[in-house]
Amino acid sequence: MTTAPTALCRMALGAVAELEATGHSPDEVLKPLGLTVAELSEPGRRISHGHWLRIFNDSAEATRDSAFGLHAGRRQIVHNFGLRPRHTLAPGVLDLIAQLMLHEKTLKDALENM
Repeated sequence: MTTAPTALCRMALGAVAELEATGHSPDEVLKPLGLTVAELSEPGRRISHGHWLRIFNDSAEATRDSAFGLHAGRRQIVHNFGLRPRHTLAPGVLDLIAQLMLHEKTLKDALENM
């Protein structure tokens, strides 16, 4: 049995933030998909990978920004990817780990190179 790929809804919150920052309503992109910002914010909620891609593609069209994904990525926070610390960490530590993970093959390598 094959399962269709999904993504955490919260992974699209960077797109919502970029839309708002550029004076666009996220509703113009989300409503045709039957989604709301509140639904995207629900921890653990998932959407199809196709819907996630449409959020970014439709946002790029709405803003006429061919680099929309890069701009939205700057607004994304690591908690939106489902990472939750077991203990309280200093602000920015998870973002640092996420940045290290972009440059290492494994989480173990990233943590060893901190």
